[in-house]
Amino acid sequence: MDEISDLNLTVEFDHLKLHKNINYIFFPFDESEFTPKPRNNSKLKIVHSPTNRHFKGTDKIIPIIDEIKNERQIEFLLLENLPRDKVLEIKSTCDIAIDQVGGESGGSGYGKNSLETLAMGISTVTEFSDDYLKFLGDNPFINSDISNLKNNLLKLIDNDTLRNDISKKGIEWIKNTHSFEAVNKSLLNLYSKYNIC
Repeated sequence: MDEISDLNLTVEFDHLKLHKNINYIFFPFDESEFTPKPRNNSKLKIVHSPTNRHFKGTDKIIPIIDEIKNERQIEFLLLENLPRDKVLEIKSTCDIAIDQVGGESGGSGYGKNSLETLAMGISTVTEFSDDYLKFLGDNPFINSDISNLKNNLLKLIDNDTLRNDISKKGIEWIKNTHSFEAVNKSLLNLYSKYNIC
């Protein structure tokens, strides 16, 4: 395939280390499908919707959530084995989302789950490798590992202004990086660079 391809693309950061001549583009995402809703929860809602507990670190996250429940009034929603439309409906009511922290063998970063929560205006917590974080540059995620997850969640729980600021930043970041328009622009630039169009 390398011999006949004019341009190699990936949406996976870790693929950049696997191929000497591959270009990264952000995963195209239709952010217009999501409208951030005002949230007036008497208890802040924290959502975690793992596709695989092992990879997402769920069994390490839950004990930290249990500790926080003893210190703050929160509601934790663990969404598993539900239809996507139901998951989206529930997620849209939440204040904070945890994607993956402390998972085994699942890498780091974010996927469609995080894109959905950011587009909904939800502060989103996930774990990044140092290289991935440096590659992304300025972004709206709350980079957390198991050692600082509790502290980072408490900061979000206790600070409405911080959550609101992250919400606005997340919506804007999605538009500037993952929207169809932004990804198409990057793709056209690559076509031009490689003399494809």
